[in-house]
Formats: sequence, structure tokens, C-alpha cells
Amino acid sequence: MDKATTSQLKGIAILSMLWLHLFSSGDLTATLANTVYFYNGAPLATVMKKICSMCVPVYIFLGGYGLAVTHERAVAQGRRMRNWRRVLSLYANLWTVFLFFYPLGLAFNPQLFNTGIYDAALNLTGLKCSMNGAWWFLLQYAILTLLSDRILKLIYSAGVKHEILMLVPVFMLYAGAYVAVDSVNPDHSGTAGLVVINVLRIFMLLFMFMAGVMFARHRLIEKLRSRLTSRYSYGRINVTAACTAAVLLFIKLCIGASSLIHPWFVMILIPLYAVCKRPAWADRMFEYFGRHSTNMWLIHYFFVHYIFGNAIYSLRYPVVIWIVLVAVSLVSSYIVGFVYAPIRRLVRQERPVISR
Repeated sequence: MDKATTSQLKGIAILSMLWLHLFSSGDLTATLANTVYFYNGAPLATVMKKICSMCVPVYIFLGGYGLAVTHERAVAQGRRMRNWRRVLSLYANLWTVFLFFYPLGLAFNPQLFNTGIYDAALNLTGLKCSMNGAWWFLLQYAILTLLSDRILKLIYSAGVKHEILMLVPVFMLYAGAYVAVDSVNPDHSGTAGLVVINVLRIFMLLFMFMAGVMFARHRLIEKLRSRLTSRYSYGRINVTAACTAAVLLFIKLCIGASSLIHPWFVMILIPLYAVCKRPAWADRMFEYFGRHSTNMWLIHYFFVHYIFGNAIYSLRYPVVIWIVLVAVSLVSSYIVGFVYAPIRRLVRQERPVISR
């Protein structure tokens, strides 16, 4: 996959994440003006969370895929990846968002935000996400990024059989972590609970991260596209991929939102998207949101519950609520981006872009 395609997939993932965090509560969604219902009588807005809940696995898969591609280029050019710059850049982005929204939190929700320097520091490192629940995987992704050199060398030095054998225990750790994490309450078990829950979350992400690396290493998506385009027209490929995706998504709607089944759907749906020839306007739209996906991820949850309570639900209609959240998150992304851009250039040692 090229950078544009991965950016489009990030755009789809962030739009899904916003929907998920708005309508994951069935009781809250039931109070809205629901006009569309699933076949079992449940509001479609709530049922859609079963699809939208795949957003984080998509992000982590793309993270592993992108780092694998970067690793190959770095090896070819004889240079180091310097992943610490990527991590520092991510944290600089988080701290910039915090700089804007922490004062708002103190003003509108002091009970949550005025909890002392220690609690704020835990949130700023990602050890705790009491001020924004959407940050739950930030620290874990940062750790995987820092460890990616070792993970990549391990995978690239293994044969195909060893890779498959490697994934079996990693998936078992993934499944075990998802079961165990719900039994740990960091509010009652103190620092030890925080450490345990954060370690478990690393294992919750590792499987999809490694899957992304392996897809990139073996060029699985590129090989699939090459084989299909050499035999069939894009029209036929698009129809087949769309029908297959529709069936898979309907199955996902029916069987639930269990995290244990997310990886298998993601590893099929991403290649289906990548092999299709999509309308140019759709590519541009998703890529546009993909460019803002990190800021929107770090920002949007403040508008859902943390600062303004449930005020956004006064709009009543799910689609309207979602569009408004997308809009305010996007506007906030531009504001945060204006401040963060020079910081990013300093951290990543990038030259400023001169517009013509």
C-alpha cells in the first residue's frame, strides 16, 4: 500500500472512532430520535458500534505496516530509523492538545480535571487516561514504536513457518490480555494496577502490529492486487470486493463487537479496500480526514463527555450529532495543528513547507 491509501484508511478509522464513542452506550442512544433500526429492533446507531469498534486494530495494523516500510527504506539507505523522534513527536502532539483543553476542563468540569499535578502527569504520559478515555492506547503504541527495531529484526530474520508459529502465542497473549484487563481496576489497586493494565494493553496491540509488519514484509496486498488486475477488470474487482465487504460487515453486525474477532475482519477488509479502484473524490475525502486523524483522535472525546457533559446529545439525531462532532474536532485540529506544526518540525528536524 502507498502512503495515500494508508492515510485514507486512517481517515475511515477516525470517522468510525467518533461514531463508536458517541453511540457505544445503548441506554444513551435509546433517548435519541432514532429513525433507523436494525432487524432485531435495536437502534442502528448503536448496532453500528460493532463495525466501528475495529478502528483501533486498523490504526495499529497500519502502524506496523508503515514502520515496516520505513525499516526497509532505512536498511536500503544504510540509516537508522530514529523511532524516538516519532514517539517524541506524538507526545508533543498530545501535550499541545492538553495545553488547549486542560484549561477548558478546569473551567467546565473541575471535579474531573482539578485532581492535582500527579494525576495530570499520569495523563500526560499516557499511564492514565482519566481525562480522555480515547488516549488508552497512546503509551502502548509509543512503546511498540520504540521496540519496533527489535520486533522488525525478529520478524524479518524468520522464515514464513516461524512467523506463523510466532503469531500463535502472540494471539494467545492478545486474547488473554483482553480477558484479564477487565478484571483490573486501577482506581482500587493503585500504582500496581496502573502498571498491570498498561502492560496488558501492550499485548492487546502487539498482535495487530506484528500482522501489519508481516503484510508489509511479504507484499501480500500488492501481490493480491497484481494477481487480480492481471486477470479481471477493475469493474469486476470492485463489485466482488464490495459484495464481500458487505457480507463481512453484515456478519460483524450480527455476531457482536468482541475484540477477539476484530483482527480477522481487519486483515480481510483492508486488502479489499486497497485492491479496489475508488472514486477520486472518495480518496481525497478520506485522505483529508486521515491527515487530521491524530489530532481528531486526541481531541474528540473532550466534546463527547469530559468537558461539556452530554450537551452534544441535545441535537437528538445521531447523524447530526456525528457530523457536528466531526466538524468541531476538525476545526480544533486546525487550531492545534497551527501551534504544533513548528514543534513537529523541530522534533522531527523537518524543513518548513513553503506554499506557492
